[in-house]
Amino acid sequence: MQGTIPHGKALTRGGANSGDWIYVTGFLGDAKAGLDVILENNISADKALNHELEKRHFKSTPRVLAGIALRDIASAAIDISDGLISDLGHILKRSNVGARIDVDLLPISSELMQIC
Repeated sequence: MQGTIPHGKALTRGGANSGDWIYVTGFLGDAKAGLDVILENNISADKALNHELEKRHFKSTPRVLAGIALRDIASAAIDISDGLISDLGHILKRSNVGARIDVDLLPISSELMQIC
């Protein structure tokens, strides 16, 4: 996939600053849970739940509108397809900053909670 962005508006990994807040869009972990269902590593007895998680693995929801809305607000951005900790680490390293995460505030779907 390829797209364009106005000159000087790109959000990179290297723009984070000390004191910035960390935000995510959507739920964390659903695509991985869907993969686990597909690979039969973590299957629920609820077939509808399994199907929903499989769908979230195969059909991710691009957050294009969120990215456009955040262009003039956010200082850095990255997709977190490899997981929050892994991909956030890329921003932290590139920006030479650290982070503190309150795991109780992470957005986790009710479907993922059911399968866990």
